[in-house]
Amino acid sequence: MIQFSEPLGFSDKGEATRFGFLLTGLWWLLFSLPTFKLLPATAPVTRPKLNPFKTYLNSFRDIIRYRDLCLFLIAFLFYNDGIQTVIAISAIFAREELGLGQGTILGCFLMIQFLAMPGALLFGRLAKRFSAKLAIMGCLVLFTLVCGYAYRMQNSLEFWLLGAVIALILGGSQAISRSLFASMAPEKRSAEFFGFYSISARFAAILGPLTFALVTDLSGSPRGAILTLAIFFIIGGSILMRVNVERGRLRAIQE
Repeated sequence: MIQFSEPLGFSDKGEATRFGFLLTGLWWLLFSLPTFKLLPATAPVTRPKLNPFKTYLNSFRDIIRYRDLCLFLIAFLFYNDGIQTVIAISAIFAREELGLGQGTILGCFLMIQFLAMPGALLFGRLAKRFSAKLAIMGCLVLFTLVCGYAYRMQNSLEFWLLGAVIALILGGSQAISRSLFASMAPEKRSAEFFGFYSISARFAAILGPLTFALVTDLSGSPRGAILTLAIFFIIGGSILMRVNVERGRLRAIQE
């Protein structure tokens, strides 16, 4: 719609972009209706008011007792930081280093949305056949290679090919990570522990982009910076290798 804004009757791409936000809101509303209609309502549970900082501190003290779960969280912190940073800076890299236009970049991002789901299904099957841990390790190896390939990327065709690879491993790495974490979290405390999982994911908005910005500033080029992001996948994968999934699952069952 943005690419073909004038044939569609918009005065410029800015107007088409604003209309796109409106369509996005309507999309969310439309697909929320089944949830509002079909999910049963539950009565709110009255609980005593607690100090949120004290609650988080107690939860942190508890979660570190689960060695493998805690190791996985640290690994996830690093490799998810790399994943989210690659996604966040891809448009800037394509525009400033490759000189690609907005239409090409948006088209590639749209392709990624369509390929992410089959990628998640593919790696889901690999996780069942081998293991969730090995499937994630495979994704991290591919993400490391993506950083190396992006360092030498020169044209739009390579950008599209790299986007297709990222799409296939993006959905798989995220879905399997959540599944693996859930399998090692005690069932009665899964919501509490998933809070730490979410906090770990939020750190992706800090460390990765900061590293990318610092290296870009020091080197004068984002190419060296995007190569540096491979360190996040290497560190995350190295820590993940130390996670004993079966021991972590057994520890969760014993809770």
